[in-house]
Amino acid sequence: MALILIGLLLLGPLLILKKGPFSSGDTTPKAQIDSAQREVDKATKSIDSDSDGIADGKDNCLRVENPDQKDLDKDGIGDACEK
Repeated sequence: MALILIGLLLLGPLLILKKGPFSSGDTTPKAQIDSAQREVDKATKSIDSDSDGIADGKDNCLRVENPDQKDLDKDGIGDACEK
């Protein structure tokens, strides 16, 4: 019984890393970062800072409401932000 407890104490952290909430089972640093980034992307996908109906990830003008997303000069910055 004591050996089992010692084994769990020693291997427990490894099991947590391998099956942690942001892990796909791959414990390499890059895999952990990629997995964490996917979780962040999911969490922020629906944030709309300017309440124009366009999520921040796709909005070309985050601080000014511009539901039409017009960008006449095609520079990636919405016309509403360039006024």
